[in-house]
Amino acid sequence: MTHNDGALIEGQIPIPPAFWLWAKTSRAPTEPPTYRWHPLAAHLVDAALVAQQLWAGWLSPSTKRWLGEPLGGEDHARALFALLAGCHDLGKATPAFQIQVDWLHPQLRDAGLAVDKPLPQRSKAPHALASAATVQPLLAARGWSEPAIRGVAAILGGHHGWFPPLGYEREPIKRPELYGLAGRPLGGAGDPWSAARERLFDLVVEVAGAQQVLGLAGTTELGSARRLALAGFVILADWIASNEQLFPYLCLPYDDAYLHAAQQRAAEALVQLGWHGVANLGAVVGAPAFEHRFGFSPNALQRQTLEAVEQGDGGLVLIEAPMGMGKTEAALAAAEVLATRQGHGGAFIGLPTQATSNQMFHRTRRWLEQLGPGTFVLELAHGRAQQVPAFRDLLENGAPSAVDVDEGDIARVTAEAWFTGPKRRLLAPFVVGTIDQILLGTAKVRHVALRHVGLAGKVVILDEVHAYDAYMSVFLRRVLEWLGAERIPVILLSATLPPAVRARLIEAYAGHSTPLGLVGYPSITTVSTDGHVTTTPVATDASSVTVRLEHLDEDPEDESSMPLLEMVAQMAEAGANILVIRNTVARAQRTYRAVAERRPMGTVHLLHARFTTADRLRKESWLAEHFGRGGTRLSGQVVVGTQVLEQSLDIDFDVLATDLAPVDLVLQRIGRVHRHRGTRRPVGFTEPRVIVTGFTRSPTGPPAFPSGSVRVYGEHLLLRTAALLLARDSLTLPDDVPSLVAAVYGDDDVIAPAWHDHGARVAVEWQSEQHERERRAEQFVISDPTRAGYLLELERIRLGDPEDDDDPRVQAAVRDSVPSIEVAIACVGPSPNIARFGTTEVSLEHPPTPDDVEAVLGSVVRLPSYLTEAATSLAVPEGWRRHPWLRRQRVLVLGLDGECSLGYYRIRYTDVEGLEVVSGGA
Repeated sequence: MTHNDGALIEGQIPIPPAFWLWAKTSRAPTEPPTYRWHPLAAHLVDAALVAQQLWAGWLSPSTKRWLGEPLGGEDHARALFALLAGCHDLGKATPAFQIQVDWLHPQLRDAGLAVDKPLPQRSKAPHALASAATVQPLLAARGWSEPAIRGVAAILGGHHGWFPPLGYEREPIKRPELYGLAGRPLGGAGDPWSAARERLFDLVVEVAGAQQVLGLAGTTELGSARRLALAGFVILADWIASNEQLFPYLCLPYDDAYLHAAQQRAAEALVQLGWHGVANLGAVVGAPAFEHRFGFSPNALQRQTLEAVEQGDGGLVLIEAPMGMGKTEAALAAAEVLATRQGHGGAFIGLPTQATSNQMFHRTRRWLEQLGPGTFVLELAHGRAQQVPAFRDLLENGAPSAVDVDEGDIARVTAEAWFTGPKRRLLAPFVVGTIDQILLGTAKVRHVALRHVGLAGKVVILDEVHAYDAYMSVFLRRVLEWLGAERIPVILLSATLPPAVRARLIEAYAGHSTPLGLVGYPSITTVSTDGHVTTTPVATDASSVTVRLEHLDEDPEDESSMPLLEMVAQMAEAGANILVIRNTVARAQRTYRAVAERRPMGTVHLLHARFTTADRLRKESWLAEHFGRGGTRLSGQVVVGTQVLEQSLDIDFDVLATDLAPVDLVLQRIGRVHRHRGTRRPVGFTEPRVIVTGFTRSPTGPPAFPSGSVRVYGEHLLLRTAALLLARDSLTLPDDVPSLVAAVYGDDDVIAPAWHDHGARVAVEWQSEQHERERRAEQFVISDPTRAGYLLELERIRLGDPEDDDDPRVQAAVRDSVPSIEVAIACVGPSPNIARFGTTEVSLEHPPTPDDVEAVLGSVVRLPSYLTEAATSLAVPEGWRRHPWLRRQRVLVLGLDGECSLGYYRIRYTDVEGLEVVSGGA
């Protein structure tokens, strides 16, 4: 309709003034312009109806049960959710909001809601805060207690992602003209704006079926955990109800006839968005079912894990076991049992890095394919997910029809485009992603409540929890505090944990400290929903293994003359496969070059984090093919790399040479030696052999370490690890694991007398640094559930509004790092507006084709953080700015020599050695 279509419809029953208020408008660029609008009453009804559909078809039974407990039943919780969703935009029924669209002023004036006077302070009453303020007198008039009112008001006030500030409820008193009060108290008699809000509120109560819960909730303490979850659900309902394709603008005042059409649209909305309802995971019961899932019979660890979750009531499960014992399969099987027994409808699996997440994505897909029947939506959640071909294939080719078809016993795994949008990834039923995704659930970022919605009704599995430093551990513990309060079951996996770390993780989830005493190894620790802690040692099927330990001094800064080179070359000549792990990329690149000079072409390989996506995937695929379980094994190969080789790669080598690192990481690396039973080894290499290098001993003092190792790990842990490992010529695994880790991370004096003064000094420095990291992290995490109260100012120090999962500001804040930038590596093309990505020539000024996108995404690499400032000068090609996956993609164009300048630096890239900074800098 146009603005002249009037504020009066003849021949009809008079329309209540409230039904003329608008919620959304648009102006089409036609001649003359076409104006459209959607009534506020209709939008509130849309949101309430979407909430009902979410409750009926998407919320898990466990979430419904939890939300319903304080209200006396799930039906009351459903009605409260619909009521809150329907009231979220009540603050739009104010002059401050309605004055914005002048072509609707005449109909508002005719309805008795004039907005003719200028309101220069209109911005002081944003509609979300106005919703929080204006709902309060409506609830007070219905007998609600002050605490109950404040709790609900904060939920409405936070529906745009930021919760209200302290004192917001005084705004109508300070600026009554913005609320249409004209000097009257909020909700006073004779106020047409208050009357309009009253009419809208009554409409929502009727549509939501909330008449009964309106009396119950007024005296109910929901608690901060439920309030945060409900706030997230309200945001979600609003997002869906605001989709104009699903809910077209009415362009007329609201009337009762609209309700029927809106009910139909709400019922169809979730189907059109690709939501398939609550997944039915089934459950692993007995060895045959486990073997069907994973292709092998369960071992002792896996059997005891299943027994622990079958006997418990859900809560926290902590599995500590050596590498290669099947912790992942134990966790997935346990997730099935927990989901079936408690009514959960999905899983989130979090890992330390994008590379480990990509590997777990493949394993999770295979697991889901064995669950059938049904459709299982699987999402890969990290900033480079679109660069993973398997995920893109699932997204493009695995999508089902609009109406799901029963395919018998076959499980159908798919991805849905809606869930790949900003801030939506965790909402998919099954999600594999980096740990950042869950840590952001306690960061002071916009829409933090949505991440809690994404975890509600899931079983959370967090792998390699030993990999997080003091800073990230603050976020992890706060996550566990909230998950415990929300009764979301969590499974933690670790090769081993220092006793103090283990105790703090358990305390965070349980809500209280518990003396653990001696913990065996391997072990399973469970925490019940009421906080009871039980630890069970695992009687493993395999016997202990003795690992030969050798120590090799080398010049910390000169790899070209190191004795390791000749040793590695000789072992490879004898047919052994050797894995060399360095602590920095530059050190790995130099080692690779030095070893390659001594070995035949094609027998030395390099892998680190500064390869493009395509090159890294190719290298990882080659590793899995030749050194993975059941692979076509080669001989005499040398693989040099960095920490990417110590995490989640199921690969097996005859010998490991490793830089000294903190003892838990050295043990993790040792897990890549003699990992696969039954593998044929060359003569002389039938026993596990580990060479520890990356240090130089001194006859009078402590050893020296490469500067890069100290920068990454700190000298304190390196020194304590050296004190233990350099005194031994063998390790017995897994027996020695807990004592070694406890000694390095404990307080006992393990430093040799000659090192004592230096060791004491670096220990003080290390402790000070850990405390400082924790202090910095505490600035950026939300309050714990016991102190969050009414959620007011939950994000008082705001990190920002992460539009995408790779937002550098937020990622850096969660990981305590300098923001880094990803670039697409290209070579010069035949013209300035064409560049070559791999073998594909791509236009920089025209929209990319699917093949172009594939080539560009495969060419992406993350730059070192010290290049971030220089990289900000790189532009996003004009032709890519509207493409959802390339719109923020900067390009680094290399010359014909494979090099280019970036600021003061000279950069080189090859598919053999990856990205290298060859010169420049301060």
